[in-house]
Amino acid sequence: MLVQKGTDTKMAVIIVNWDDSNTIAVPYDPIKLGVGFNIGDNCVYEDVYGEFETMHVDASAQYFTYIVPHFHTAFYVKCLPW
Repeated sequence: MLVQKGTDTKMAVIIVNWDDSNTIAVPYDPIKLGVGFNIGDNCVYEDVYGEFETMHVDASAQYFTYIVPHFHTAFYVKCLPW
């Protein structure tokens, strides 16, 4: 889902672990999902709840680990070619 934050538009992502007993690690691949266009893009991840600092990384897949049963993580992501 696209969200507007001030004058900036970002992709909002929520990952939910519906499993009853297993903690999961989930890959988020911005290129496969159409947010990034090539591996050299600069992607900015911002946690909705402030649980992690804003990350600046390339457009490779990122793993959001240790999502405990019946919990979620939510973040904004924006990838640009510079």
